[in-house]
Amino acid sequence: MKPDGTYEQVRPADDDIVRDTQSILMEQTQRARTDGESSGAVVDDQPIDADVEPNAKSERSD
Repeated sequence: MKPDGTYEQVRPADDDIVRDTQSILMEQTQRARTDGESSGAVVDDQPIDADVEPNAKSERSD
């Protein structure tokens, strides 16, 4: 993809093997994960703003 958001569709030549992009990306992801390049997903048990009820009353008395 180019910086302006456009791209040029590339097709394999007749003698090229067809490669499955999804498989290539998943292999690279698995390799990075097993090689220690990534710690994997981090689960945070702390609430985020989306977890807080918008109309909940505060326990503070200001």
